[in-house]
Amino acid sequence: MPVIIGDAPLSRHDVVQVARFDAEVVLSPAALERIDAARAVIDGLAADVRPHYGISTGFGALANTAIAPADRTRLQQSLIRSHAASSGEPVEREVVRGLMLLRLQTLATGRTGIRRATAELYAAMLNAGITPVVGEYGSLGCSGDLAPLSHVALAAMGEGSVQVDRPGAAPGTSEAVTMDAAPALAEAGLAPADPGAVFVPGISTARIVRGDNLWSISRRTYGRGLRYTVIFDANQDQIRDPNRIYPGQVFVLPGETPRPQGQREGKGDGKGQPSAAQGRG
Repeated sequence: MPVIIGDAPLSRHDVVQVARFDAEVVLSPAALERIDAARAVIDGLAADVRPHYGISTGFGALANTAIAPADRTRLQQSLIRSHAASSGEPVEREVVRGLMLLRLQTLATGRTGIRRATAELYAAMLNAGITPVVGEYGSLGCSGDLAPLSHVALAAMGEGSVQVDRPGAAPGTSEAVTMDAAPALAEAGLAPADPGAVFVPGISTARIVRGDNLWSISRRTYGRGLRYTVIFDANQDQIRDPNRIYPGQVFVLPGETPRPQGQREGKGDGKGQPSAAQGRG
């Protein structure tokens, strides 16, 4: 049964089915209508003579710099290329698929200004088993997920590397093969997406933990302060951290120790625990 994107929040079951078991994803008609409506707003702002941040201006320190229409595509491309800066071993396939699914759910809200074709491409990549290669280490921005999300966007642009499924040596098996994104998209009959900043911010990376009645969606350790994980386990007691004020942030992995009241998380004491004397900076 396909997982419908855009009609309701994703359930835990939905995420696991797509991330681990390759369930088909389908964007709902209502989601596509919202995406089109939001894109019309962006197109109007782009045509406006007044500056609009990130559309007709640069980013950050360049917020007051006007970007000519002829240079805007290159600006968006450069943004994604510069942020795709992770390193280390590739993150597990199911983690990246979970990341893509959650990002697609965000795009389906119709609040990002993405083009319909880009949202459809994310869904098509998931359905075709095209998984961007994302390094385990690297962080940009306060959310810590800009680097992994940028690697996903880079692959959607037809750049970077991806893993694709190939028939294995034994009947009924498959294996992942790493290849360039452009030929992988072409092989699946998919055209690269136009670049855009809305590829990048907005969600955390997903991690699926194996085990009976146990799985989690978490932020991987792309930066400080991302150790805490939402755990769903019928046999697990809830470990609450008084410094986490949102419902989904009050659970931690088994073996994690909630920080004492008032203690700030830093680089740690060398034993996997944060040091009270070290702040976030």
